[in-house]
Amino acid sequence: MLIVKKPVQRLKKDMAELLGIDINGKITSAFGIGGKVDSIESKMNIIIEKGHEHYPLEIPVKVILGEYDFPILLGREEFFNNFVISFHQKDQKLFLKKID
Repeated sequence: MLIVKKPVQRLKKDMAELLGIDINGKITSAFGIGGKVDSIESKMNIIIEKGHEHYPLEIPVKVILGEYDFPILLGREEFFNNFVISFHQKDQKLFLKKID
């Protein structure tokens, strides 16, 4: 698991390649529990959609290079800043309300 110092999304390189995310940028560092890892900053387009609601977003993503096993990490920047978020643990549900 990576500690998210700058609150952006984290993806493994193979997932980024599968999604067609540009990974040709400058190699920088990301820091986590295991120490420093090489990474590339990029952007990806996502759509949050349910029923008649449709919210396209371009969000920053940090692609982690090398062979590391971690889940996709969703950061606050550009995603959580666009919504009021409610977690209902008992029902295992997440509710998003778009901030206008």
